[in-house]
Amino acid sequence: MDLNLFSIRANYFINICSQNENIVIERFGKFSRIQKPGFFLAIPYIDRLKYSIDMREITVPIDPQHAITQDNVSIDIGGVVYMKFDDPYKASYGVSDPIFAISQFCQSAMRSIVGKNSLDEIFHKRETLNDYIITSLREAVSAWGATVMRYEITDIHVANDIREAMSRQANAERKRREDVLHAEALKRSQILESEGLKQKLINESEGRKIQVENEALASANSVKINGEAAKYAAIKHAEGISESLKIMGSELSTSNGSKAAQIMIAQKYIEEFGKIVGKSNSIIIPSDANDISGFITKAIGISNFAQKENSNEFVNEKKDRKDIKF
Repeated sequence: MDLNLFSIRANYFINICSQNENIVIERFGKFSRIQKPGFFLAIPYIDRLKYSIDMREITVPIDPQHAITQDNVSIDIGGVVYMKFDDPYKASYGVSDPIFAISQFCQSAMRSIVGKNSLDEIFHKRETLNDYIITSLREAVSAWGATVMRYEITDIHVANDIREAMSRQANAERKRREDVLHAEALKRSQILESEGLKQKLINESEGRKIQVENEALASANSVKINGEAAKYAAIKHAEGISESLKIMGSELSTSNGSKAAQIMIAQKYIEEFGKIVGKSNSIIIPSDANDISGFITKAIGISNFAQKENSNEFVNEKKDRKDIKF
């Protein structure tokens, strides 16, 4: 039994129990009472201070022990258990050496859980192993007056060849992760590049579409404006011709205007006849080409006939308008 945790005290009749301990007192070899911290009296030779129990939370190291994993790998595994005594009577009389019993139980629980897991699981699932050992301990040590607070696996030792194999495996895993990260980065880069190209093509097509639409609108507006301008020019030209004809008709109705028209017709006749003579070697000459006065007389007759017809049409139009009844 650990003398630091369970020690025998000498009885001086007047005794003091420290704050961190409880003392188990026997009278005539039989349990008498549990002495709490403070001043107390005990009769020498009759009362015996059997055990002085430390009631603080204590740390019990578990020596490394040999175990075989589920994948047949030999390892040495150790740990540490944190516990405290809460019942001095059970701790004193429930088991002969509670610390040794707890240590042995921890070793047994560790061997049991190691045999159910592979080497990788033991390294990666320490928390699960600790929880299993704590659960097993709490069920067992409650009869010994102790409470297990927590358990931690501290040391895991493997053979040199296994350690070298693990090192090679770790290097391969790191290389694999590096390759995966590189592949992911390359994939991401290609995706971003393709998305950029796709967006570029979309933007260019939309730009061309807008350009074509704008050019079509500009062409339509240009055609519309040109049409409006041509329409306006035709209207103005027609209005000019109409106004000119009105003025000519008005002037031809006078004597001076008629004479002026006759002179202009004769002049035009002479000019056109001169052009024909100058451009052609062989020409057809009217029978009355020398009779200029006769030609002028014919032209004047035609002009007078046209004026008469225009006058008759004007009179008929006025008559038609008078016949319309509303």
